[in-house]
Amino acid sequence: MVTLERPFRLATEEDAPQLAELVNYAGEGLPLHVWAGLAGPGEDPWEIGRARQARKAQEGEIIVVDHGTGAVAGLTGYAIGTEPAPIGDDTPALFHPLQELENLALGSWYINVLACYPAARGQGIGSRLLRHAEEIAASEGLGRLSVIVASDNVGARRLYERHGFEEVARKACVKDRWDTATDQWLLLMKPLSRAGARTGDVSAQDVALRDGALR
Repeated sequence: MVTLERPFRLATEEDAPQLAELVNYAGEGLPLHVWAGLAGPGEDPWEIGRARQARKAQEGEIIVVDHGTGAVAGLTGYAIGTEPAPIGDDTPALFHPLQELENLALGSWYINVLACYPAARGQGIGSRLLRHAEEIAASEGLGRLSVIVASDNVGARRLYERHGFEEVARKACVKDRWDTATDQWLLLMKPLSRAGARTGDVSAQDVALRDGALR
C-alpha cells in the first residue's frame, strides 16, 4: 500500500455505512440489487452491504477521503492475474459480461470502486484517487490500469478519459431482473509508462462490481 496523507486514509469498520453507499454509487445500483437477493425475510439489504464493506475495511483494502467528518469518497481495486477467470454455471448471468471484460484486462490493476458523494464532487477528489491508483499499480509492478463503467455514466467516462483511459471493449448488459437503464458495460484502460509490467503469481479475483457487492 502507498503512503497516505490527510485527507486520505485507510478505511475502518466504522466507515461501513458510507462505504456501502459509495459502492452502490460506483456499481450503478447493482450492489444493492445483489444484496437484496441475498437478504432473508425481514433482513435489510443495506446491512448486508455494510457488513461486507466492514470486512473489506478490516483487510486494509480501501482508501477513503475524510476531511474530518467521515468518508466522502473511496477507492478499491486489485491486481488482475495473467490467466482469465472461468465463468462457471454458478456465476449469475448479469455478471457474465463483467467477467468477460475483466478477462481482457489481464495484468492490470483494476479499479473496482472509485466513488464520491455528489456533494463532494467537483473538488478534484476523483483525480487524486486516480493518482493513488497509479501509485499502487506501479508499486505492484503493473503496467496499466483498467476499469469498467456503464455506457450511460457520462461523468465517469469523462473523468477516466481526461486521465488517459481509452475504451478497448464493450459488452451488452445482462439485466436479469435488475431494473436499470444501463445497456452496455465499457472496459477502459490506461498504460502506465513508469510501471514495468510483470508476469506474476497474482490470481484473477472476483468480477468487477461483484467484488464490491458480494464480499
